[in-house]
Amino acid sequence: MANDVRIDGLDQLRAAVRKLPDVVRRHAGTVNTATGDRVVSTARANVPKRRGVLQGEIVAVAGEDGAVNVGVTTRGFYGAFLEFGTVRHGAHPFMGPAAAAEQQPHVARMVAAGKTIEEEMSQ
Repeated sequence: MANDVRIDGLDQLRAAVRKLPDVVRRHAGTVNTATGDRVVSTARANVPKRRGVLQGEIVAVAGEDGAVNVGVTTRGFYGAFLEFGTVRHGAHPFMGPAAAAEQQPHVARMVAAGKTIEEEMSQ
């Protein structure tokens, strides 16, 4: 005796599952870019300034996967000496505090993006 099972909506489910990574990447990338821009802005405002060179070397770089890296370019290599200090000079952190200030807001933006993704996927 054969049992036939019919599942309505399976094609729509498969299409939605295939679409999910792109939707998540797009929304998460938007949130990551916003957070990266805020970290850059705060770090630039907080970095000790002599000539302003280091301020311009703090950047955010977005990857294709939606990740965003924030840091100092090689031209501003001495930013590490300011951030962490040296034997002769105390630390003047500017990157760490900027990133820490955005942790909770980033989580809140990701939660909101998750709700948007859920709404978008349910249509």
